[in-house]
Amino acid sequence: MMLKGKVSFITGGGRGLGRSIALAMAREGARVVIMSRTAKDLREVVTLIRGSGGEGHFCEGDVSNPEDVSRGIEKAVRDCGGVDILVNNAAVIGPARFLEDADEAAWQKTINTNLFGTYLGCRAAGLVMRERRSGKIINISSGLGQMAYPRFCAYSVSKAGEIQMTRSLAEEWRPMNIQVNAIDPGLMDTDFQKGVR
Repeated sequence: MMLKGKVSFITGGGRGLGRSIALAMAREGARVVIMSRTAKDLREVVTLIRGSGGEGHFCEGDVSNPEDVSRGIEKAVRDCGGVDILVNNAAVIGPARFLEDADEAAWQKTINTNLFGTYLGCRAAGLVMRERRSGKIINISSGLGQMAYPRFCAYSVSKAGEIQMTRSLAEEWRPMNIQVNAIDPGLMDTDFQKGVR
């Protein structure tokens, strides 16, 4: 049980990769708090965690909303005693269009969810971790943040920003013993990937 006694907060934890991360961390003994916009998905994951003897909680919310993110982190602190691990997993693929054809609102939503949402999660959890002078933040990135691919400009830009934010925070928060990393999980057979295809 590698994570026994640790509290993990996972965004986009109701389905796909986030769901798998939540279940895996619970199996390793972590107390898990998951957040997404879909309460039904969250309840299913928490039921699975509790059914296997783990501790799971959820908070319905949108990662691009500062109040929702703060409420989620506050719930983790209140119910579980803190946040040791943050996984910024929530993301949208955005408009799969050439720049001139892409809808402005869809572009903005992609940046708000993938980049601003990651910033909000890091800031809220980071404040808790700074007090403890300990923590681990994992930002789920993408290869598209480092390569050009037609029609995925909004998503690529959001992930490139996330990668650079990860590098910056890793240096800024090193003295507080907060480790910040980005992981590119590659292609996975999830609903998100179906959206890409």
